[in-house]
Amino acid sequence: MTVARLNYTGRKRIPREEVIVELSAREDGPASFTVVVNLGRLDLPDDALVTIEAYRRTWVQREWLGHVKDVGDSAHGPFELVGMHDAAGIKFRIKVSGSGDTEERGKLLAAADRLVPAATADTPEEVVSLLPVGVEDLGDLVWRVDCDPATSPVLKVSRPLGRDIARKPYFRSLVFPGALQQILDVVRLSGTSTSEFDDQDWQLDWLHFGRALAGPYPEEDLSEDPWDVWCAAVVDQFARKHRLRHQFVTWHEEVEQ
Repeated sequence: MTVARLNYTGRKRIPREEVIVELSAREDGPASFTVVVNLGRLDLPDDALVTIEAYRRTWVQREWLGHVKDVGDSAHGPFELVGMHDAAGIKFRIKVSGSGDTEERGKLLAAADRLVPAATADTPEEVVSLLPVGVEDLGDLVWRVDCDPATSPVLKVSRPLGRDIARKPYFRSLVFPGALQQILDVVRLSGTSTSEFDDQDWQLDWLHFGRALAGPYPEEDLSEDPWDVWCAAVVDQFARKHRLRHQFVTWHEEVEQ
């Protein structure tokens, strides 16, 4: 299945380096975010409307930043993330829409999508990771990977167990190889060739991750045997690098004593 891409005629792409989103954790409530966006180089109408959306899968929160002429390069926020138990896997998008009585009213003039928050001292720990860890009510399941071609992966663990279980050696050794394989399977389902992915696609981040472990990934047909061989090598090298079997055996011996 190929990832669908919306094509807005005449829409300008806001460079990622012109947007900085920062998340801050709070002990007594949900995380909040601030954003700095510089639109000065895009030649947009002064009265165009600028909004930011925080989203994860089906959850979306929209905040109005103002008109282009007023946005400048100052920080906006903080905006509290309403209804979010944790910020794992959250992404952001900036939209600039036409306003007034012109024919461009309501038209999407510029956008930046799939923005990830910058890492700061206050960024929630679950966000600063290629595979962020979140908690959720999973029934009798201990863990699950939430991932699809349009949504970057999040490792969900059962809420009663807490996020810190993902740090335990026995959990890492038993869960992470399977989670990695699931993610690579979704990469495979996301397109017919790795050349389809660009720097806004989460799939490319995981391809680079795998390349660092097992060498260059197959460039062409993702259904061919070389892809299966490469994926197996990625999982194997990940286990070797982190000595997962050793971690599990050491933990098991300590428990048995």
